[in-house]
Amino acid sequence: MKLFWLALFFVLPSRATELIQPFQSVRSLGMGGVYVYSESDPGVIFRNPAGLSKISGIRATLFDLDFGLNNCAGLTGCANYDLFRDFRYTGISSINALYGKNIWVGVDGYGAIALPNFGFGLFQMGSLALRIENPAYPVIPISYVSDYGFILGGSFSVGPETSVGISGKRVVRKGGFANLGPTLLASASSSQALQDQVNQNGYGYGFDTGLIYSPKAVLNPTLALSWQDVGSTAFTPVGTSTAPDRIKDNLTFSTTLGADIPGFGFSGGFEYRHITDNNEQLGKKIHLGAEISLLMFDFRAGFYQGYTTYGLGVDLLFLQLDAATYTVEKGVYPGQSPDQRIEISLSMNLGFDPNLSITDTSGRRRRLKQRR
Repeated sequence: MKLFWLALFFVLPSRATELIQPFQSVRSLGMGGVYVYSESDPGVIFRNPAGLSKISGIRATLFDLDFGLNNCAGLTGCANYDLFRDFRYTGISSINALYGKNIWVGVDGYGAIALPNFGFGLFQMGSLALRIENPAYPVIPISYVSDYGFILGGSFSVGPETSVGISGKRVVRKGGFANLGPTLLASASSSQALQDQVNQNGYGYGFDTGLIYSPKAVLNPTLALSWQDVGSTAFTPVGTSTAPDRIKDNLTFSTTLGADIPGFGFSGGFEYRHITDNNEQLGKKIHLGAEISLLMFDFRAGFYQGYTTYGLGVDLLFLQLDAATYTVEKGVYPGQSPDQRIEISLSMNLGFDPNLSITDTSGRRRRLKQRR
């Protein structure tokens, strides 16, 4: 059943103790996970619907495609993926070659369109996290989930500098999480038997809300509060399968600032995520980062859960290419079980003024083409 192991390359993150944050752009990851609000980013609907109040004109992300790997700094790390890709389960002894191997693969994509105070987006996202260790008592934690759906949201002003937003979404999820222990591994005769352990399928409806305060001041400061999956998002099972686990809510506070002049710009900020989750240590919830833009290049750095991150962006007129390296803590506290990852993304963005003339193609900040 080689197709099962290939399918694992299109799944969502492992639970373990990793704090999961969906809809992180590669730009954000290079800045330590910090999201900077912009008048030209329709993807804000995925992070905080109140940010739609900042949108000017008509903004569209035709596509934003991300791909990420872990442990691939050298040829040895990348070779782990060949082992899993070609793996066929024929009995417990067949996993001997996989002991000590740890892989994570992420594949995300979305498209979105936004007008002032209104936005809509489509998404599909997933990743794989899998590790095999302890030959004396083998346990394989597998997360095999694929999500897709849509989101619709709006915002409104509650003052000259404050906005509130709300969005609703539909998520279809396949797969799930399972710890495959030695009893199951000894009795299973094929990869299909293992696949059946994560055969979950369901759909759910959730909503996000948020608030943004943007005073008119030097360096354009922004204070934001976002609450994703308010009250958690539950799934209804499809057919005879069991329902996937709920998506836990995530309350985040952030503050950012930035400025632009011709040929140069900078931005940065701070995020405190998962505020209501008392089971996680503070060090795993803190994110800091900054970006400096010079002509067509963006240089980024930050701290993600206590680990250094780096990123680079290249503005290719109609396309934006971004890359980032960062580390996720999969243990209880920063420094216990780091998992280093790299991600790249390619996106195409367009901006239009109210007369439908193209105002920019970067989809972020720089005005590259102006018509009157």
